[in-house]
Amino acid sequence: WGHAVSRDLVRWEHRPLALHEDAAAGWMPYSGSMVAAQADGRAPGRDQLVAAFTAAYPAPGEDERVCLARSRDGGRSFALDPANPVL
Repeated sequence: WGHAVSRDLVRWEHRPLALHEDAAAGWMPYSGSMVAAQADGRAPGRDQLVAAFTAAYPAPGEDERVCLARSRDGGRSFALDPANPVL
């Protein structure tokens, strides 16, 4: 996932990729959504950002799965959920 931030929606600061291919796991991130949630997972909240995204697995029979990633630093970095894929 590309990553950029803006205070005025006119000037943008590009940041390092938020989610990128995981060659070891054999998947690539595609489309998804993000919500703000409390640390205990309830929404709404501001403690963390939770990204739900489609991970495409190129291996035969693997297809696409839903995965989660969380950020507790305002979206500067993301940690993959150890239970991935969740669906």
